[in-house]
This record gives sequence, C-alpha cells and structure tokens, in this order.
Amino acid sequence: MFRIGELARMAGVSVRTLHHYDDLGLLKPALTTESGHRLYAPAQLARLRRILALKTLGLTLDEIGRVPDGLPSTTLLARRRAELLAQRDALDGQIRRLDEVLCQERRMEHYQVELKDLPAYPVLAARGLAPDYRHVAAPMGELFGELGRAFESTGLRCVQPCAVVWHGGGYQSEEQIELEVAEGFEGEVPESGLPGGRVHRTELPATQVASTVHTGSYERLGEPYAALLAWMAREGFVSAGPVREVYLQQSTDEAGQVTELQIPVRRV
Repeated sequence: MFRIGELARMAGVSVRTLHHYDDLGLLKPALTTESGHRLYAPAQLARLRRILALKTLGLTLDEIGRVPDGLPSTTLLARRRAELLAQRDALDGQIRRLDEVLCQERRMEHYQVELKDLPAYPVLAARGLAPDYRHVAAPMGELFGELGRAFESTGLRCVQPCAVVWHGGGYQSEEQIELEVAEGFEGEVPESGLPGGRVHRTELPATQVASTVHTGSYERLGEPYAALLAWMAREGFVSAGPVREVYLQQSTDEAGQVTELQIPVRRV
C-alpha cells in the first residue's frame, strides 16, 4: 500500500489533487487508517494515470467519472475525437482567413498614394444603371460597346485611357448604381450627332484627386480603395465627388491589368 504522498510523487501530481479526486469519487483510497491516513493499492496508480491521460484529451472530470474501468468507453472517446477534429477544422479555417488578411495588409502597404490636380478634358461618354455592385460587368460592357461604335462611326481619335465614373449608389452600395464610361477624344463631333441614344459629348471636370495605381485583378480593387481611404483619413481629406477608375492597361491576363483609382478630395 502507498501513502497519499508516495502516490502523488509517483504520479507527478499534488496531494491536494488526490484529495479532490477522492471528494469527487474518482479515486478513493483503498483504505483509510484510524488516524485518517489515506492508503492506496498499487493498481490505483494505473487508475490515476488513466484519469490524467483522459484529462489531457480535454475530457472533464465529470466525463472521466462516467468512463468505466478497463478499456475506455469507445463512444465517449469517439465523440471527443470528433469534437477535436471539428475544432481543428475550425482553427485551420481561421488560420487560412488570417493568412489572407495578412496578405491583404501587406499588399496595401505597397500602394503609393499621390495627390494630383487633374485638368478638365472633353470626353465621349455613355451613362447607364447597374442593379448593384455585384452586377456591373454586363451594363459596363454594353456602355463601352456603344462608346466604341461611336468612335468607329465618327472617326474621332481616342487620346485618353477609358474610365468609369461611379455616380449615385457608389461602387460598394447595395443599391442601384449609376455609372458613366468615358474616353477623352480629339476631333470634331459631327453635326449629325453621335450614334446610340446614350453616347454624348461632355467634359470631365477639373478636380484634385487622391490617386493610386493597382496592378492585377479587378476583384482585388478593394485593397487599393482601402489604402486610399486610410491615406485620406491620415492626411485630413474627405471625398468631394464621384470616384473614377481609369483603365491604363487592359488584358485578358489579370496580372497584366493596370488600373488607376482616383477619388476627388477636399481638405476637412
């Protein structure tokens, strides 16, 4: 028989822990002497080690108390295994999302923001609506198609990269969005007018903008926009007009797409 201190030393636990296990009925001494000393049988060391092993698996003492002696309950351990696998999957998902955020933050640090004074210049433009920010590609394509046909039929020469001006609703709004596609031109608009009901001659007004250039997928434009807004907040600027996206280089390969984002600004 072992005294409680001897069992505690062999198992690497405190005497107080063994008292607690006794109170819970997890590991009662084999014998208590008249003087109150707890004595344990050699086989109880294995029981104690089993309790400690089950604790490392995350089982509560209440759950351990329901595990019968001998082989552990396969149902209980299988359930615990499923819980641990679910926790692992959840942690793996959190780590992946964290890596994505870290990657986005690092990319945002590389955007250089410039304060620019843009002159006014004449453009051919076409204006239309999109139902929301997730469904802008088709309406934008239709507008650019009308604009391209207008240049072809009139012989006007394009002298500026094509641009989109985001009007009512805003690019990230859930509401209906009004957008305008535009290209700077040289030449005289024919007196007969322009083909297509939505193409017209207008002027992009002079304005001061906070500008940055993004290379890569249009799907990642949120990153340079976030960098622009953070810069504006630091430097004391607020938005002062509709945002412009200028497509400096278009490509079927996303890596080759170059877009300049321009937010008209004024000091607070």
